[in-house]
Amino acid sequence: MRGFVPYLLAALICLNAGSATAAPTERLMIIGNANVPVQAIDTAELTRIFMLKRTVWPDGTAIVPVNREARSEERQYFSKQVLGRSMRSLASYWNHMQFKGFMPPVVQESDAAVAAFVRNVPGAVGYIVADKVPEGVRVLGEIK
Repeated sequence: MRGFVPYLLAALICLNAGSATAAPTERLMIIGNANVPVQAIDTAELTRIFMLKRTVWPDGTAIVPVNREARSEERQYFSKQVLGRSMRSLASYWNHMQFKGFMPPVVQESDAAVAAFVRNVPGAVGYIVADKVPEGVRVLGEIK
């Protein structure tokens, strides 16, 4: 078993190395579950949602924010443009919030995974590279 661990770690590193986005992010599409009770979200509201200052939709459904992985260009762009914080500042914020009993947003490893999660989880909201609208989600805005 001991000899197996380095191979497992090497495989995980190789998998993670291929998942970063090669092209710079220029704009992101904000998507929500098809049943969220809003038609649009502005950046101020998006900030409240992703910082867990707002946790329910107007109809009482729990909001489930979805982030990309911390090393992705999409996440770094979103954090800078919407949240106005560095990744280090956000890590500190989430450590503090966890002590208060709040969990950070769910993390998905690709735009396809974010879209699938949002499509299948009531109340979910996330962001993806704006190229085409995935089936079964509602576009709530765009970040440029």
